[in-house]
Amino acid sequence: MPSTVPYIYSFDNMRRPTGLTRVTPDGTWTYARSGSGSAWTTTITDPQGNQTVLNFQGTYETQRQVYQGPTTGTLLKTVYTCYNGAAYPCNSTAITPPITQIAATNAWASGQTSQTVTMYNAYGLPTEMDEYANGSGSPGSMVTQRIKRTTGELGKKCQGPFFHLWLDQARI
Repeated sequence: MPSTVPYIYSFDNMRRPTGLTRVTPDGTWTYARSGSGSAWTTTITDPQGNQTVLNFQGTYETQRQVYQGPTTGTLLKTVYTCYNGAAYPCNSTAITPPITQIAATNAWASGQTSQTVTMYNAYGLPTEMDEYANGSGSPGSMVTQRIKRTTGELGKKCQGPFFHLWLDQARI
């Protein structure tokens, strides 16, 4: 017999969702939402009491803070997600579609910072992914560049649907 995972929703007096409680075999997860206009925050608490705080501009995540324990505990890392060339920290930068670039910057409690930048085409499909090594306070040098091409772009003839190929170029 399949098991079920109960979901319990909470709402404010305007009937807008403000939270979710999910009971899983490993314990209870809670998701609490707050904010107004285009700026929203969701705080996730796992069964061990660790919290993650996500900031959004509209539907786009702009910042994620991961804590050991509650938000008054130890901050392990912050991930800044910036769109269309905005520089981090970008959690208050307005985001205008279409999304042509996403830069995810990981800032660790140790002071090390790494980054992955992904470019997208007009259809929202990834075309390039650049990875930057850890640096002290800012991302280091590029270590990997991946370029996505279809077989047609590579000059090969094929029948049937095109397939995608990631070309890796290590930069060390």
